[in-house]
Amino acid sequence: MSLAGVVPGARLIRTSPNTGAFLNDLNDAIDKVVGEGMDYAIVPDVAGHWVKSIQANPLPIDWGQGVELSTPQLVARVVDSIAESRDRQMVIVQKVRAALLPAGFIELTAEDDYYAVVAFVRNHLAKVGGTRYFDIYR
Repeated sequence: MSLAGVVPGARLIRTSPNTGAFLNDLNDAIDKVVGEGMDYAIVPDVAGHWVKSIQANPLPIDWGQGVELSTPQLVARVVDSIAESRDRQMVIVQKVRAALLPAGFIELTAEDDYYAVVAFVRNHLAKVGGTRYFDIYR
């Protein structure tokens, strides 16, 4: 599947149907948030979205997961950023594991510290909407 029209600047990139569906669905989630007049953050994956995005990433990190957030202080920095922006931003949280898309749509659980930011959002913000592969919180 071509990513032309799905990811800005990716017209020559081809990907699996699962990844294409996931990225199309992310666009639907973004459209819902923008339609509400809000900014958005995306966790924990999809860092590539920000390369050509019209909106700048409001979080202090592109990948909100354990590899980049390896200390409690780094997690707190991202969590604090989310908490401080609740009045003007929604958080789009993927429901499936992006790294495993070639194998299928495998649920993303937040049972360990690797997805601490996802756990924070799910436990402290209100779910206000969603799409097939993403939930939207505020």
